[in-house]
Amino acid sequence: MRATAGVAEAAGSIFTPGTFLRINGTRLTTGGAPAFVASLSPPRFNSFKAVKGRFPATPGELAIDEATAERANLKLGQQMVVAGSAPARRYTIVGITQFGVGSPSAARAPRS
Repeated sequence: MRATAGVAEAAGSIFTPGTFLRINGTRLTTGGAPAFVASLSPPRFNSFKAVKGRFPATPGELAIDEATAERANLKLGQQMVVAGSAPARRYTIVGITQFGVGSPSAARAPRS
């Protein structure tokens, strides 16, 4: 760790475009805002809040934003596939989240 004058705490994160798929390989949503995948942030820096369930705790879990969950009729405990720059992978939905005032399309996967 390095200290920087005037900075009490800092955290890094991953934020990248992704594709959300049903287990059968069909897209969860079409059109609208692009889908993004983001890593968890420490609570102090987290812009999301869990409105159902919880944030992911293991590599096979994710939380998805409320707007996408409603459009795609997704529920806690269901599985979905997330594809991006890394190979496509199956996750179990453990949380439904909101971002600030709105709900951009973002899935939250745990840090590795």
